[in-house]
Amino acid sequence: MVIGINLNGASKAYPFSELEKAGKKSIKDQLDGKELEIRYDAESKSAEIFDAEGNQLPAVTNFWFAWFAFNPDTLIYRAP
Repeated sequence: MVIGINLNGASKAYPFSELEKAGKKSIKDQLDGKELEIRYDAESKSAEIFDAEGNQLPAVTNFWFAWFAFNPDTLIYRAP
């Protein structure tokens, strides 16, 4: 499973497996010059994406293959 986001033509997928590896409830990242916060709940296996002001952004939770089919140029988050 991934949570994916599109911003101004740029797309990025956050695999739940990578979010679990990060071991945090909140991850800071950037896409298209915008600050993002990805909040992952390991217990419920769910995630949400917020902007720098704390506004929830539209995102899609889906299987990787489905996300990739519609977003073949997507970037992929990898835990450090």
